[in-house]
Amino acid sequence: MIVLEILILALLAFHITVQRTQQRNLMSDLAAISDAVARETTVVQSAVTLLNELAQELRDAANDPAAVQALADSINSDADALAAAVEANTPAPPAG
Repeated sequence: MIVLEILILALLAFHITVQRTQQRNLMSDLAAISDAVARETTVVQSAVTLLNELAQELRDAANDPAAVQALADSINSDADALAAAVEANTPAPPAG
């Protein structure tokens, strides 16, 4: 009878250890997700700011064709840089 009780206690201890490990892993995953959301929020806010500034620059340059062309050139350059960064930081799809 004592052996059975010891076995049950050992199994309970093991179960508790597994649960604690899973909880630590979950908390780690949650922290990583929270960090990713914060980074994404920052990027989105930056994009909104950029678009608002771009809209104002377009309004300011509306009557100056040279300024409009310079702005278009700048936008194209920024778009190329953004596309290159996205491509460089996008992982390749898994094989298979």
